[in-house]
Amino acid sequence: MKTIIITISVLFQLVAFNASSANTTQTITPFLVHTDSYIDDIPFDTEKVVQDYYKSLFCANIIDITAYIDDIPFDTEEVVAAVKANEAMQVRFEMQAEAQIEDIPFDTEKIATQAIESKIYQMQFDRMSK
Repeated sequence: MKTIIITISVLFQLVAFNASSANTTQTITPFLVHTDSYIDDIPFDTEKVVQDYYKSLFCANIIDITAYIDDIPFDTEEVVAAVKANEAMQVRFEMQAEAQIEDIPFDTEKIATQAIESKIYQMQFDRMSK
């Protein structure tokens, strides 16, 4: 319970800090760069990297990540490798999706017209159902 309260407190501090700053990317970017330098500059503390990574992913969900990582034994190098493989697969998937979209010839004007007609029908239906 103490960890959840601390996490909520830290989350509100981060939100307040981000809200008060003019440019949010300046507050987020250093953490990302710092994490990347950990991974690239081996040797590094793999458990800390994994904890930081999972905390960055799940802090909004208020999950006790530290307890989860400490209580379950796992191969930290394998987790880091899986994270990197997942990121690489995501990049490949995005590139493949872009290639597929670019390779398929389609009539953009027809698609736009259908989207507008669909929106008009939806608005008419909403108006009649009131």
